[in-house]
Amino acid sequence: RTNLPLWMHRDAYAVHEAVVAAGEYPDTRADIRIVEDGQVVDFGTFRIEFIEVDHDSPGVTGFIIHGPEHRIAFTADWRRHGRNHHRLDRFIERCRSTGIDVLITEGTRLRQDTLFRKPKDRLEVEVALECRRAMQETDGLVYVNILARNVERVADLIIRTQEAGRKLVMDESTAVLWHTASRKLQVLEGHPALEACRDVIRLLRTPLWSQGPQPAKEAELPYETIELQDIGADKSHYAVYLTYPHTPLIAELEISGSVHSGSVYVHADGNPLTPTDETLLRWLNEFGVRYHY
Repeated sequence: RTNLPLWMHRDAYAVHEAVVAAGEYPDTRADIRIVEDGQVVDFGTFRIEFIEVDHDSPGVTGFIIHGPEHRIAFTADWRRHGRNHHRLDRFIERCRSTGIDVLITEGTRLRQDTLFRKPKDRLEVEVALECRRAMQETDGLVYVNILARNVERVADLIIRTQEAGRKLVMDESTAVLWHTASRKLQVLEGHPALEACRDVIRLLRTPLWSQGPQPAKEAELPYETIELQDIGADKSHYAVYLTYPHTPLIAELEISGSVHSGSVYVHADGNPLTPTDETLLRWLNEFGVRYHY
């Protein structure tokens, strides 16, 4: 609805703008109002206190509703294995001190396979390190599939790719999302990836038959362009950020150019959000690409 008030954390809004610019979704017609962590908005009969929590996309915010008689807390999406898990501790302490009557929480892990066993947490700070390890242990290509809106993870990936002596190849939509969000995110202030990306990222103009999302408008990006044949000619020097719609590019890249040890596909919460996607696994098996989830 036009002009519907919508309160959003500053970093969440930066990611929203980037997702729109990348062509993943159309923009909203709502009246977006920026809130800061800890801010309280008065609605007359009740107040909402916004509290940032830790999730894979920056700016995810829970809240406490302070009503005339009761207090209701909502965690939003949260995790304890992320880089900012202290935010959840702060949220818990705020709920304790406020005296919450009702707690609403997300239930991602309330699945049949996790009801009777505790899943092993993979620490967020280790994800990009595993990507670097894959880049160092093969002379073939390394494909990386992560959600581009997880901008902090992308930033870490840029640095680890640089450390591995490779260039990170992105399609235009992914590059626009990173470029648009990274310039405005508070959480990335001072991150070395903001400077390194100009040297590390290479922009790939994907062929028409392998089109995913397209940027909403033409954008000027500060990255050198590269062609498929250039990647294939020296696979040990590149990592390809391969989103799900561009999976068929594996055929072009694996059958051409230099042939060294086998390529590796590192899948870290990019679509499809499962390690059992039949289509993806068939592509990888067909071309002998090792899968690492």
